[in-house]
Amino acid sequence: LSDAESGLYTAVDAIQTLAIGDVALLKGELWEGNEGAGLVHRSPGVLPNQKRLLLTLDFV
Repeated sequence: LSDAESGLYTAVDAIQTLAIGDVALLKGELWEGNEGAGLVHRSPGVLPNQKRLLLTLDFV
């Protein structure tokens, strides 16, 4: 299913973006007090000659 068909978000205006070089704290379902308010992350496409750095730290 596409994101719109899956029900992962309720409205297109709920989508937010980050600029190149931005740092974000992305809280998911298991973050205390965030039940039912997790987020969905989508990265834009990368051209064959480009690179992307993604660092993830998971806390339980």
